[in-house]
Amino acid sequence: MDDFKKYLDKITAEPELKEKSKTYVQAALASQSALKADANTKTTYVRGNWAMKKIITGVAALAACAVLAVGGYAYCSTPVNYVSFDINPSVELGINALNKVVSVEAYNEGGSALIEEIDVIGMPLGKAVNLLVKEAVDQGYMAEDGSTVISVTAESDSEEDAADLQEESEEGVDEALLTKNIQAIVYANCSNLELRTEAKELGISPGKYKLIAILCELDPSISPEDCRDMKITDIIVKANEIISENDSDLTEDDALQLIVDAAVKVMDAKNNGNKEEKINRGQNSNQNTDEDELNENEQESDDQELSEEQQQEREQEKLEQQQEREQEKLEQQQEREQKKLEQQQEHKQD
Repeated sequence: MDDFKKYLDKITAEPELKEKSKTYVQAALASQSALKADANTKTTYVRGNWAMKKIITGVAALAACAVLAVGGYAYCSTPVNYVSFDINPSVELGINALNKVVSVEAYNEGGSALIEEIDVIGMPLGKAVNLLVKEAVDQGYMAEDGSTVISVTAESDSEEDAADLQEESEEGVDEALLTKNIQAIVYANCSNLELRTEAKELGISPGKYKLIAILCELDPSISPEDCRDMKITDIIVKANEIISENDSDLTEDDALQLIVDAAVKVMDAKNNGNKEEKINRGQNSNQNTDEDELNENEQESDDQELSEEQQQEREQEKLEQQQEREQEKLEQQQEREQKKLEQQQEHKQD
């Protein structure tokens, strides 16, 4: 600005013209400075706006990831279907959309004992059922004669899903029984999810509740509370007895026919078990008789070398032993007859 003043001083012109020229140039410079400052402000604003957009985009991306994570967790951890596993222990498995076990609930002490020993969360359904069967065998819930009924009930509002769950459950049971080399009867069926509400109110698994509901329908004098502690095998046998006594046409119903088929297998297994027990008992009796005869022969040989007094003592001992054996046989016979009488009375009461 000083140089500009010196330059004006060198110009020969009227003072008024010089002043006007000076004012014009100052105004022009001021306007240029204002435009430059405005340009700088706009640049700063654009840069700030871009940075803000970048931050907002990052936050939105994080929010989207969080939503996906929460949604994915809910998808994987939320049961959409269920499977009831019942013998006398009762357990219900919650199954997610990927057919993995995401929840386990025990409905009685036996069920609690099973899930205390094994953790099936995160396993495929078939493997989880397999382990439950094996643990039930280890804990002594399976009858040696093969008459125990294992019930698996697929709970879903989708018939297709229920059929798939039922098939996978049956495969798990069959594989476990084969591995453990033990016989049992598999009772597999389906139910809708509405049944769970009624079952929970009674405190039993939906699979067991469905069987109890059928039993109560066959005999209205029976209440669900009367059956809540019954074994699955006993419920099926009782239902079959009512069906047989009332109307054979009832078996036209698929659910009832399934019960009859299972009950027939139970009775066959028990009958075969009784036959084997009798055979084993007979073999043991014959073996004991042979041993007794051998001992008697040995004693007779020894008796020839004994004195008369010793022989009398030995004869007395033999007589006492024989009386003891006869007494034992008599007691065993009485015990068998008493058991038969009790079984007959129980059958009549049923």
